[in-house]
Amino acid sequence: MAKKLKQVIERNAILALLNRPGAHIVTLTTDSEARMNKKGNPYYGARKLAQKNGIINWRYENAVNNQRAREGKEADFEAYPRVWGKRLDGQPWVLYHDQYYLELKVQRTLSEVYYLEDKFLDKAELMKYGLKDEEDGGRQELDKPVKLRDYRLDHICGIKFDGVLYTVKHELPKPVKIKFDELVGAVSG
Repeated sequence: MAKKLKQVIERNAILALLNRPGAHIVTLTTDSEARMNKKGNPYYGARKLAQKNGIINWRYENAVNNQRAREGKEADFEAYPRVWGKRLDGQPWVLYHDQYYLELKVQRTLSEVYYLEDKFLDKAELMKYGLKDEEDGGRQELDKPVKLRDYRLDHICGIKFDGVLYTVKHELPKPVKIKFDELVGAVSG
């Protein structure tokens, strides 16, 4: 029987879906609050919808040392223990305050859009109001840093895994007047 190329999945089913041994390539679509300054910010409460391609069930220290070797540097990096949360053994999940986070080695950001209620927003304009850019590996001493990101389970709204695109049953935060299909179209097209 051929597998379906598209499926709708319950959010908690992602936990089981991605709980497979070994590293796997995935593409995530996430919807999260854009981190920025609150005071005097007319865009506070804006959201970011992003698609990222990456690897789950990977080892941070090994990835950094492999990249250091590729760059002709000594492969002697030692990772510090996680500052927050506990990585579940043999799984891509981090548990923190009863919330699950997917640990991802980001290979590429495919797209990202920012929105607030009924309009799309310009990233350059949001930067003026303190939009926080993602930080990259300060201790790694790499020209091309290894990007580790943690995505909270309830912020994942789509995932492509093992050749199947899963759409997660997803409620948009209120008040959003843009249709979810328009958002997905903006981030994927």
